[in-house]
Amino acid sequence: MTFHSHSTCRNVLIRCAFSFSICRITLERRSFLFSTYRITLEWRSFLFSTYRTALIRPSFSLFICKIALIRLSFSISRRRATTFPHFSYFCIQLYNQPTMIRIKLLTTIFTIMLAMTMAEAQDWANLNRFREQNQQLGMPRSCDDRVVFMGNSITEGWLGAMPEFFADRPYINRGIGGQTTPQMLVRFRQDVIDLYPKVVVILAGINDIAGNTGPASLEMIEDNIHSMTELAQANGIEVVLCSVLPAYDFPWSPGLEPAPKVVELNRRLQQYAAERGAVYCDYHSEMVDERGGLPPALTYDEVHTTLEGYQIMAPIAEQAIARALMMWPHNPNKKY
Repeated sequence: MTFHSHSTCRNVLIRCAFSFSICRITLERRSFLFSTYRITLEWRSFLFSTYRTALIRPSFSLFICKIALIRLSFSISRRRATTFPHFSYFCIQLYNQPTMIRIKLLTTIFTIMLAMTMAEAQDWANLNRFREQNQQLGMPRSCDDRVVFMGNSITEGWLGAMPEFFADRPYINRGIGGQTTPQMLVRFRQDVIDLYPKVVVILAGINDIAGNTGPASLEMIEDNIHSMTELAQANGIEVVLCSVLPAYDFPWSPGLEPAPKVVELNRRLQQYAAERGAVYCDYHSEMVDERGGLPPALTYDEVHTTLEGYQIMAPIAEQAIARALMMWPHNPNKKY
């Protein structure tokens, strides 16, 4: 009887301990769920405000999200350091936080990233990028040889690497990094036609080959460039079609072997330019190496060019623009 009583008592104690553990786990889970729910309530209003702002001005929304990330990093740094941390330090500090704090911070970061994605999704072609600058530009005079450069990061980077090329000239840079030809086509009226230039210089296609906005065949790239050309010519704008720069590989999407595709696309663009009475601007033949890519002296990532590359491109572009400007007075569709 004594042995049986001890066994019964032991079983009761084990069951009580087990029940206590279950209760403790339940309380911890309830605490976790309550914290998650509270975070959701706190950030739901932020997410809605960011989303509503994104509909009006996505660029401002992205700016607010970046500021929020910086403030989040700073709040962690105040616990362990007196100076503002680098992002690597932020990651280390995040890892060293207690579990609940880590969950809250990661939830916050995820919410901000979601808000940023929603903000970007509202303006796929980045129409807001140059909207205000375009509104500030007046109608050009007939003596102004206004030229718009439409393109991607290679066009955009030209302004930063070689600003003197655009200084004191009626040259307008409308390049946006990472863009593909369908995105450029969407914003072509706003960023080119409505600025009433005499000439548009189109450099596009490499990001399509890289698949930045999904798979794209050479025919799809051609169609978009053809549409931009036809829109420009219908509005009295002379067109300079630029060859795509050599590219041996994409650091963000390796293994696609773009070099032969670039060569074929350029061949088609040159033929189309001759058929449509546009000017063909050949950068490729002056910059290609034996691999079919850019030589090391002209690139830092096999795609984007350096200052030395822009110095090669500048006189080639100027010659093509001069030819197009000579054609403009005889354009039957010119607006002024």
